[in-house]
Amino acid sequence: MKIFLLLMVFLVSCSNQLTYPAMKKDGGSDQQRRTDTLECKRQAIDYKSKASGGLGGPVFPVAPMMMKHRRDLYEATQAANEFYIECMEERGYGVVKESAEIQ
Repeated sequence: MKIFLLLMVFLVSCSNQLTYPAMKKDGGSDQQRRTDTLECKRQAIDYKSKASGGLGGPVFPVAPMMMKHRRDLYEATQAANEFYIECMEERGYGVVKESAEIQ
């Protein structure tokens, strides 16, 4: 039973990582990009925390509650990922396409 619970907690935590796509701004300096990136990442993390209601983990390790918790965290993470992109776009950045990253 303990192994099952640990596995469930592991699965819940693995799928809730914020992702930060490569962003580029024409004429922007590397220092400004780093500053903007850091600020938008901080705001996205704060947004995720607020969107998830500060959920750190389920209070009772019951499977249905864990699944709801996982879904809530997933939705908060997706919203925070979108928030990061919007934050960077407001500063004049655009998402770098994969083919552009390879060049």
